Amino acid sequence: MRHFISLLILILFFQYTDSFSQWQSCNGPYGGSLKALTNNGSFVFAGTNTGGFYKSSDDGSTWVQANYGLTNTTINCLAIKDQYIFAGTLLGGVFRLLPSGASWVAINNGITFLGIYTFAVSGNYLFAGTWGGGIFISTNNGDSWTTANTGLGSMYIKTSVVAFGYVYVGTEGGVYRSDNAGASWTEINNGLYPLSTFSLGVAGGNLYAGTYNGGIYRSTDHGSSWTAVNSGIPANTTVNVFTNVNWNILAGTYPNGIFVSSNNGASWTQENNGFPSSTSLYSFTIKGNLIFAGTSGTGAWKRILSQIIGIKQIASIIPDEFSISQNYPNPFNPKTKINIQIAKLCVVKLVVYDALGRKAETLINDQLSAGTYEVEWNGSNYTSGVYFYRLEAGDFMGVKRMMLLK
Repeated sequence: MRHFISLLILILFFQYTDSFSQWQSCNGPYGGSLKALTNNGSFVFAGTNTGGFYKSSDDGSTWVQANYGLTNTTINCLAIKDQYIFAGTLLGGVFRLLPSGASWVAINNGITFLGIYTFAVSGNYLFAGTWGGGIFISTNNGDSWTTANTGLGSMYIKTSVVAFGYVYVGTEGGVYRSDNAGASWTEINNGLYPLSTFSLGVAGGNLYAGTYNGGIYRSTDHGSSWTAVNSGIPANTTVNVFTNVNWNILAGTYPNGIFVSSNNGASWTQENNGFPSSTSLYSFTIKGNLIFAGTSGTGAWKRILSQIIGIKQIASIIPDEFSISQNYPNPFNPKTKINIQIAKLCVVKLVVYDALGRKAETLINDQLSAGTYEVEWNGSNYTSGVYFYRLEAGDFMGVKRMMLLK
């Protein structure tokens, strides 16, 4: 009898893990394209094309619509800053909501174009990119706004990101960068074609631009120059959104779903298992060990994050101590795996250095639960030689040596 019960538990376990090895529908929220997703650690928030704003307290199992005070229910973007949620709408400008509040409030003092397509947060600054009016900035959580268009060659703003001490915006006329909180902008389109930029993302020290029908471009010099990186990406793909996990970059596309790269964009792998065919992606958010994706017409979907990135928890039994294993294979070309043991919940950093002590790549910089993890490093963008990898977790620090041979 005990053997039968053990076998039944194993069958149920593998059925459970198999069910989460693909994308799972969240059964909503519905309202056309799900243009915006974000979360505050407790709730997942969603902005839809026709249904307005939704929130979920149970990781997408159920959704509650919360549109009171929202006079325009086509939401293009969401942001969280301080204690507020901000919604950018197609025709109604910017709305603000306290997470515990009952009603949205329009906050458009100074905004002259009400089609809001993107938000960016940098310190005390909230940036709102509009379709036709350029950029507006608020330093008081939206109570008032000022224009910030000096140097912009296009007033049609589609996307934005903050990284490397800059604010970047993607426009119909390419990418622009500001190093002075939006007081002025510089065009940075060297090598970028087509110029129409729908998405911007950051991972592993690189900047990525997703274009209309032109796939993905990567910059290794903070946007000063661009190179197409479309190996594995179908021709004429439009990239609507990026997100990153450690060194991995994920791209949500029209109409080909999700692609993932763990080697700085050198190659991309499609990760659509479970999706309907020809799924178009518009938004991502990562909450704990789950990634949520917003689609066109089929609501939100979720998946266990470790299924699609280079770090996998291979045992949940709590180790007695922290440790880092020798990579395998070693020597290697170009991929190798590293096992680490984490004894308690803590912030974990796993970094690769070259023989001169210069940081090559950050593999993990995140909070991990206790367990044993396997991490893959792809050295295809690096030269042959000796490398070191260092684990910092809690009070533990360990270093190992490895050899890349090409």
